[in-house]
Amino acid sequence: MTGQVLLRPALSTDLPFLSDMLFQSVYWRALAQGVAPEKIPGLAAPGVMNALDNWMERSGDFGLIAVVNGQPLGAAWYRFYTREMSIRGYLADDIPTLVIAVDPNSRRKGIGKLLLDGLLESAKCQGLSKVSLMVSKDNFALHLYQQVGFRPVVESTDSLLMVKELNS
Repeated sequence: MTGQVLLRPALSTDLPFLSDMLFQSVYWRALAQGVAPEKIPGLAAPGVMNALDNWMERSGDFGLIAVVNGQPLGAAWYRFYTREMSIRGYLADDIPTLVIAVDPNSRRKGIGKLLLDGLLESAKCQGLSKVSLMVSKDNFALHLYQQVGFRPVVESTDSLLMVKELNS
């Protein structure tokens, strides 16, 4: 990767890229194991598309795109959900749930940290007090989430529901 990583706000026109990043985020394990994308259930799996349905049409939708030399390499976004219309990582109606992914060829280069820092700072500036996310215990990003201050609040066999307090 050559060039400076720039962050820009996600727009409604970014939906195709965000969909690809959602796919990467949800199916990271299968993709890392070499499963062909066409063999994976995809975004049509129950509840998955809730992360992007009507993107930028709901109050509180916000995201950032990491770009190098005009090429998007990662994205992070959050939205508010209700229990009936939620995704993994939902904690409460007044706490937005975060989704993040970086293109596999651009991982471990600081892009995820840059996205998280930028998104959390934006959330704080927008007056939010907490942000939640769900992460598998074996996901390589778990260390990053802990590093920026996410703490587990609910633990299941294979996942952690984590929250970041923004006023600390």
